[in-house]
Amino acid sequence: MTRGQAAPDRERALKGHGQLISNGRGRYVAVEERENLSPSHGGIARTRERDRERERERERERERERERERDAEEEEGGGRSPNAVRIVGILTGASVEYVIAILAVLQCGFAFLPLEPSWPAERIVRIMSDSKPLMVLASQKTYDFFRADAFHSFPVPVMIIDLDSLVELDPSTGTSVAHCRCFCHSAGARPYCYVLYTSGSSGKPKGVYGTEIGLWHRLQWMQNEYPFLKDDIAIFKSSVGFIDHLTEVLGPILGGSLVIVPPFEELYRNPLGLLTFCQTYKVTRLTAVPSLMRAVLPSLLSYIDYHALMSINVLVLSGEILSCDLLRSIQRVLTHAIILNLYGCTEVSGDCLYFNCRLLDDEWGFFSVPIGKPLPGCFIEILSEQLETNDEGELKVGGVLVALGYHDERTFNDDRFTTVTDPNAVHQCVRFFRTGDYVKRLNDGNLLFLGRKDRIVKVHGSRVSLDEVEITLESHPLVAQCALRFQKGVSLDDILIAYVVLNTPRNQDLREFPSILRVLRLTKFLR
Repeated sequence: MTRGQAAPDRERALKGHGQLISNGRGRYVAVEERENLSPSHGGIARTRERDRERERERERERERERERERDAEEEEGGGRSPNAVRIVGILTGASVEYVIAILAVLQCGFAFLPLEPSWPAERIVRIMSDSKPLMVLASQKTYDFFRADAFHSFPVPVMIIDLDSLVELDPSTGTSVAHCRCFCHSAGARPYCYVLYTSGSSGKPKGVYGTEIGLWHRLQWMQNEYPFLKDDIAIFKSSVGFIDHLTEVLGPILGGSLVIVPPFEELYRNPLGLLTFCQTYKVTRLTAVPSLMRAVLPSLLSYIDYHALMSINVLVLSGEILSCDLLRSIQRVLTHAIILNLYGCTEVSGDCLYFNCRLLDDEWGFFSVPIGKPLPGCFIEILSEQLETNDEGELKVGGVLVALGYHDERTFNDDRFTTVTDPNAVHQCVRFFRTGDYVKRLNDGNLLFLGRKDRIVKVHGSRVSLDEVEITLESHPLVAQCALRFQKGVSLDDILIAYVVLNTPRNQDLREFPSILRVLRLTKFLR
């Protein structure tokens, strides 16, 4: 992509910002000051209003410095303060600017806070107010999207990353070359290197403190077992609001592979555009949720797009239950690819269990694919309702992958995070996280995902996973989508109610449902 040459005053403005970021003294420049750094002014124009604003900014900086000193005193005194590391927000979305920003923040020894531009502005402001970052890095695109008045409502200073001033076209090779220098270096290990807010599907969104050792351990495992090679081409397409995006972009960078960054908005509007990008750039590594693969599968099976994903060598599926029906459909298209089913969450550095789908037996008797075994350095326990170790129950994960905790001081010591002292372990204090997910340990040691703790119910005396019944119904050709609801009976028995969207809605199809349930071995739920 050709990059235009930046104007001199634009370059000077960017260089000024770069120096302020890199000197580590906590000085920041607001966005509106960029135009005042033009050489034609001979310096920053000084008006009374600007002088007053600068004085207010200096006072705010002095207050931040006092907060940092208090945090340092707490840390030295043996207390653990959630604010011990400086946090820098990044509001660019999946882009080249985002990659540059997270690497710069990590290089400076700070922690980064991903902010997804597609979130409502109120949510972004609320997260900023909760996490209290020192500043926010944004791209020109997001600045134009939110408009200046929205940026001025942010409770922290904002700096624009001008990619045109950092990248120029090399005429000899026809490629874009970045001219970036970093003037600061990390002083040492930090207790956490990123703060990622959960989706909030089960309540108020919480900022999770992701550790440097946890993220590194996850990336190193992939590089050891399924390495990124120099000839590999990966694609950075996930929302920065989800933990998967970190391994999606940092994994290939650490392996020396090429990373393609397509327009996020275009893929969001048209998921089938993913096939075009994969085919055009011959992408070899892809991470996706099963529902995305289900959406593009009909196009893949057609004559037109049959070869769109033929270049894929490794396909990573995570984030949702992977049904056996969907897996076998994918395997018919990607005959040579390694397909991995990963399990994890934000609180365990993204992934903590894995299963190579090539190991799935043809006579497999369950409806979903196993989530596998723990990554090296990861420990698991399965707790019954009486909190005793069992082969079926709630999954508890421990080891270096477990996050430090939540940002909110009131939930920082959440009962789902516990620390166990083990004198025989390499790290004598092992941190555990209760996931809230129900699993079953199989005879071969692999785990089978049964559903969320609040999605396990009892019907006719039997424990039932609503998720399992849903994916079982969706495996039938007549059913496009299904949602299940459990209704607690008063005068009648407890019942399950299924809401379905049919592929070809016809009245006679509804009459066929009793026979469908018999074929799918769901007759025990019939009344």
